[in-house]
Amino acid sequence: TVGGDSFIDIRLDLKNRFDSGFAVNDLIESDSDISINDAQISDSGFIAVSFRVKLRYNNAGLDLDATKIFNLITIFNMSDILNGRSGSKYVDDYSFYVMEESGSRQQKSSSGYNISFSDQDVYFDRRESQFGQVWKLSNSDNYSNATRVINFADTSDALNYINFPNSQYINEVNKRAAFGVPIKIFNDYYSDGKIMFVGAQLFDPFVLNTLSAPHTPNPIGAVYIYKQAVEETEWTYFGATYGKGYTSENISANLSEYSGSQISNKQYGLFGYDFDYKDGNLLVSEPGGNGNNELNVPRAYLFQIQNSITLLETYVASNISLPNSHTISAGDE
Repeated sequence: TVGGDSFIDIRLDLKNRFDSGFAVNDLIESDSDISINDAQISDSGFIAVSFRVKLRYNNAGLDLDATKIFNLITIFNMSDILNGRSGSKYVDDYSFYVMEESGSRQQKSSSGYNISFSDQDVYFDRRESQFGQVWKLSNSDNYSNATRVINFADTSDALNYINFPNSQYINEVNKRAAFGVPIKIFNDYYSDGKIMFVGAQLFDPFVLNTLSAPHTPNPIGAVYIYKQAVEETEWTYFGATYGKGYTSENISANLSEYSGSQISNKQYGLFGYDFDYKDGNLLVSEPGGNGNNELNVPRAYLFQIQNSITLLETYVASNISLPNSHTISAGDE
């Protein structure tokens, strides 16, 4: 509205997901909150914002009390932003998609913590039970339906967590990879198609071994690469990069670089915490570094993504020159 209340339709939609016995003024504001998970702008000027919304309604007279958490993605065109009163901005032409968040740990269902545009379509992470997935909202149907495009559980890497004999040596709560954290889509430098990078900061390449003893996976990290040919809708797995600078083409020959662990001797690489792509090259951060300590000097790796995946350069934070001869070491912020 002109008064600046852009999203009244969304509020009514969320209210209607509760028992009809609740009135609008039954909302307990002190036990409700909203946060922004991610926001992205497409090259064509579309804006997507993902929210996490917690609402609690209470009606003592009817003995009703309910709390729900929603993951919400709103999409609108930058050109539709209008001027409201007292310098405010609003939109009255927008789309939104709501998913309810529930459960915890391996049974948690949550969505939209990371989003990315491919042209005018919106891709987002989703967790349903054990592993992460990538889903899509399409501009062609006004973002009204979500479809799954990639499921980590279908990958051979995931099967090493859940198939025998490895499954018996990994505690259920530790069978996770954070697949979909983050997601980034670009124009493929070497073709007219698209290229998608999907982070999995908690993946541990050690599970690619055949385990023979209990193992608590280390959050070493990986980035998975998918390509979409021009005029196609399907995404095809292209390969992966892993913590310590290895790739899907040489990881099997270098599994000895990764170590088994228990809680007391974990390593935190977090390869894929962030990454970027330009001119056919992928730069991936590894804030936990590569070494035998729990935390090591941060690193970044530069890969060429062409017909194959090639490591071009490794950058070590301690080699960066800072004023007054300072250097970066493990644990620095």
